[in-house]
Amino acid sequence: MLNYRLYIRHSNYFEANVFIQHLELNEIPYLVKNEAINTLMPNIFGGIEIWIPIEYFDILDNILIEIEKEQENLRKDKNFKEDSNELNPNNRICVNCNSKNTRIYEKENNIWHCFHCGNKF
Repeated sequence: MLNYRLYIRHSNYFEANVFIQHLELNEIPYLVKNEAINTLMPNIFGGIEIWIPIEYFDILDNILIEIEKEQENLRKDKNFKEDSNELNPNNRICVNCNSKNTRIYEKENNIWHCFHCGNKF
């Protein structure tokens, strides 16, 4: 029987799903908690939790390094062209990378999150 422990929390679906894709590629078992409640009340319960068997924790450190390298390469890629046809036309353009793949993060403070570069603006 596998002994699952909380490994990481993500504040949004994009980050959680990128991580989950890497888990599935490496055939690592996982559990997701707070996914549904995060839709209704983001971050009230600490975000989307990914639980992993303890036996895989060492492998996961390398996967996190791999994900960070991929994201850094995307941020550096000046030739990146996103298909913005399906994005909400009311999305703000990111001041850091000019992506329109954004969503309001804190409505009361008008803070937006960019899913391309990961920054808030």
